[in-house]
Amino acid sequence: MKKIIITILLSQFVLGCSNKDNETESIEQFCGIYEGSVVLRTMSEIEEFAQCNYTEITGHLRIFDGNVQFPILSLSALSSLNRVGGDLSLGNLNSISTLDGLQNIEYANGLLINNLSLVEDLDPLDKLQTDYIEINNNISLRNIDALDMNSDEMITIAIYNHPVLESLHAFSNIKTIRIALIIENNDSLIDLAGLDSIEYVGLDYSPNICCGSLIIEDNDNLVSLSALNNLIELKGNTHIANNFNLVSIDGFYNLTTLFGDLVFD
Repeated sequence: MKKIIITILLSQFVLGCSNKDNETESIEQFCGIYEGSVVLRTMSEIEEFAQCNYTEITGHLRIFDGNVQFPILSLSALSSLNRVGGDLSLGNLNSISTLDGLQNIEYANGLLINNLSLVEDLDPLDKLQTDYIEINNNISLRNIDALDMNSDEMITIAIYNHPVLESLHAFSNIKTIRIALIIENNDSLIDLAGLDSIEYVGLDYSPNICCGSLIIEDNDNLVSLSALNNLIELKGNTHIANNFNLVSIDGFYNLTTLFGDLVFD
C-alpha cells in the first residue's frame, strides 16, 4: 500500500511540474509589449524575435537585409504585431516581393521604405496610420493606394525615385503637411491627383530644414499641377524643376500666403 501511495504522490508532483513548465512556456511565447527598439537583419533574427509573438514595440522597428548569402525571404512571422511606437523602417529587402506579415500593424510613428526592388504594392499596410512617410527607390513599386491616411494632417510626405509609380491617391484626405512635401523623380506620374485636399504646407518649416517645404522635381512625365489648386498657405522654399513635360504651372489659384522663395526651372 505504501508503495502505491508513494507512486501516486510522485505522479502528482511530476504532473504539477509539467503544468508549471507549460504555463511558463505559454508566457514566453506571448510576451505582449517589447520595450525599446528592434533591428532585424537576417531571417533567423526575424524568426527568433517572432517566437515571442509581440503585439507592440515601443521604439523603432528596423528591418534591413544584412546577409547577402542568407537573405530575408519573408516577413510573415511578424503577423502578431499591431503597433510600433517609433518608426517602421524597411530597407534593402531585395528578396521579398510582398510585405505580408505586416498586415496587422495599425500604427507607426513614421514609415520609411527604401530599396525594396521586387515589391509592387503596399497592400498589406492597408491598416497602417502614420505621421510621416518617406518612400524611396523602390523600382517595382506601382501602387501605394493602400496607405489610406485617415488623418487630415501629416508631418512630411516624401516620395522619390520610383520609375513605375502611377498615383498618389493614398493622401486624398490630407489637408495639412507641417514640414515638407517632396515628389521627386517619379517618371510614371502624369499628375498629382491625390494631393487635391492639401491646403497648408510647411507650417512648421524652419530655415535649418534642408532644401524646402515643397519640392516637385525630375518627374519626367508630369503634365499638370492642377491638383494643388486648393493650396492656401505655403511656408518655406518651393522648388519646381526639371519636369520636362510640364507645360503649365496652373495649380496655385488659391495660394494667398507665401513665405520663402518660389523657384521654377
